[in-house]
Amino acid sequence: MQNLVLQSKKHIEFLAVNAPEIRTNLESVAESMQTLADMLENQIVFNRDTRIKFAKENACKNQAYDFIAAEKLVGRFKTFCECYRQTCISV
Repeated sequence: MQNLVLQSKKHIEFLAVNAPEIRTNLESVAESMQTLADMLENQIVFNRDTRIKFAKENACKNQAYDFIAAEKLVGRFKTFCECYRQTCISV
């Protein structure tokens, strides 16, 4: 999507050079296209960062569950979940 927006911006800039009577309007459209491309870039970075954070959180939870199982604490964890049902997944 971002590449499409940037390619369209290039086409608009080309048209602006060859159409002096509407150059100002086309330049304005090209600026808007650049703003859109920048916003898409920010969204790409945000999504990548969110996926990385989710993967780390998931790995930490799996490590905690492995510890609970290895230390034979499943019964105590179940009691914990019963006491804090809204904040804990059910076992």
